[in-house]
Amino acid sequence: MKLIEYSDSYKTNINNYFLTEEMTYYTGIPKDCIAISEEMPSFHSILAFSDNNELVTFFVLDEGEDKTLYTDNLNSMLLRSFSTDSHHIKKGYAKEALGLLADFVRVNFPHINEIVLAVNEKN
Repeated sequence: MKLIEYSDSYKTNINNYFLTEEMTYYTGIPKDCIAISEEMPSFHSILAFSDNNELVTFFVLDEGEDKTLYTDNLNSMLLRSFSTDSHHIKKGYAKEALGLLADFVRVNFPHINEIVLAVNEKN
């Protein structure tokens, strides 16, 4: 598996990413998150691709002010809008993506020393 920050070259992958209606009740919709990322440089849409090069998991790493609701650490970021494409649920992809997260953050955001999980109240 590999984690990659979204760019327009992955637009087709996002268009094919499917969440059931029930799933969208509990998490952010990737297309909406990407729109926010394009307007806010502190909002990073992250794609997790399986070894077969399929987009299986999506989440946001948010360096914005919302993190202060959960921590006083200015060198932190929120993990939010975490989802797995409904065609790939219960295959271990979410766990694998989370296992790669610390190294991904260390390499791509070296100033970050804390990741905070933000969970939707409905969830």
